Amino acid sequence: MAGRKKLGFFWGSQKLYIVQTSDNLITVKEILSFVANDQTEDIRLTAAVQKFFRDTPIGSTQARVSLSPHETIIRSFLIPYLKPNEIDTVVEFEAKKYIPFSLRELVYRFHPLVVVEKKVKKLQVVFVAVRALVLERYRRILEQGKMTVVLSEPASFSVLRVLLFKKIISPDQRAAILQIDAGMARISFVSEETVPFMREFELTSPDAETGAPVPDAALDRARFLNEIRNSLDFYSRQSGQKNISQIVVLSSAAQTPFAQWLKEDLEIPIRPVDLVSIVGNQAPEELMGMLHAYGASLANEATSDKLNFSRKPVKRSILLPFDMFTIKQYMGALKTAAVCAAVLLGIFVFIQVELARYKNMEEGLKESVKKYADLTTDDLVAKLDKTKLQFKNYQNLEFKSSITPIFVYIPELLPSGVWLQEFLVELPRAGVSSGQPQGKKEMTKSGVPIGRNIKLVGYVYTEDPNLAIKVVNDLVNRIKKEKKLAKFFNDVKLVDMQRYQVDGRQVVLLQITCS
Repeated sequence: MAGRKKLGFFWGSQKLYIVQTSDNLITVKEILSFVANDQTEDIRLTAAVQKFFRDTPIGSTQARVSLSPHETIIRSFLIPYLKPNEIDTVVEFEAKKYIPFSLRELVYRFHPLVVVEKKVKKLQVVFVAVRALVLERYRRILEQGKMTVVLSEPASFSVLRVLLFKKIISPDQRAAILQIDAGMARISFVSEETVPFMREFELTSPDAETGAPVPDAALDRARFLNEIRNSLDFYSRQSGQKNISQIVVLSSAAQTPFAQWLKEDLEIPIRPVDLVSIVGNQAPEELMGMLHAYGASLANEATSDKLNFSRKPVKRSILLPFDMFTIKQYMGALKTAAVCAAVLLGIFVFIQVELARYKNMEEGLKESVKKYADLTTDDLVAKLDKTKLQFKNYQNLEFKSSITPIFVYIPELLPSGVWLQEFLVELPRAGVSSGQPQGKKEMTKSGVPIGRNIKLVGYVYTEDPNLAIKVVNDLVNRIKKEKKLAKFFNDVKLVDMQRYQVDGRQVVLLQITCS
């Protein structure tokens, strides 16, 4: 019986690598060449892709695409620990500082990892992006070949998937992957089955055939080791993690001294991997491209595809965990179902209790009107007029404003570095529409007018600009949790937050509404 067949693609700078697998074993390999940055070349490449599909028996119409490192962006940054439904806005706000393009030009995904720094829980956000025009071009060419793109991801994630599948790296391992290819070195750091950091640098490669060092080999060795140490130090400072358990070295050349250099210089286990043993015989310059395509074809086998550009983003909910694409999502659905069942049961019990209460009220009313049974119409009219007069007198009574405590409580909650520019109060309208006398306001059971809205506009300044967001969130949470303000507001929202330069200092403008 034929195994399950899958197609993986890697879009290199001038070659399209295609791998078909059956039960995760490579059965078909193909390379299509093209001219980069040539608009007319898309037509020729589309025709070549269509011809390949016509001439080759393909058992799948789903394409999994690995994108070149030169086409994708990988960034990692820390944000305060937030609830899942609060992360999206903060990540988009922070990502603008690290991305040289407008977010509108990109297709991007991100994945938060929980880290602890100085006993403080934070989120390390792995942010990946690709230009929308590039992704659309690849999708269009493949779809004209009758393919459906179900996955597109950075090449580093495809390589990680191969190493996890081959058990060269374990899922819980914190490791580094060093790729040596065509005079370039690319080091990717692995944590929790994702790649939070990647760095690329040039090197002078030894002769690919003899392995003998070229002139200035000693200088090349020193430069190479210095770049590796800088990468390890940078990752350690950025992530707060120092225990890299091993470095996996992948090279497209038959013999290279890089793994031996690392063994002699670092106190970290070094594991060189022969790419031929993974993708089979291939020209040395084509091994790395085949590895990327093979990794894409393994999607859904070794790791999840949580950073898939071709998957529609799912809005994060406070009821669901961070990783939306693991088995945990089903646990979240079960919990939601249990909560719904409890709510329905509560509604049923509440209705029964209310029905019993109204029945008792009906009996009480019947008992109370018995004393009016013997009164004449004139007596009833006289009692009604007297009651109306008393009610009118009560309406004319003056009471002190209930707004005053708000101006006392909110300033007490302001953290250091926060000052208010505007404190606007929208008073409730008179209750004419509800049938109440003119000039009277609708009141809650606690005696507070209904319909009040408070708008707070101010600024936040901190010595570390990255802490300003946490200060804003702390202020919102303080207002929400303050028991003295609970009777005044049902809803507190952070409406807007923007960075500005004031007198040469970076401040954050905030706008909060309380209603």
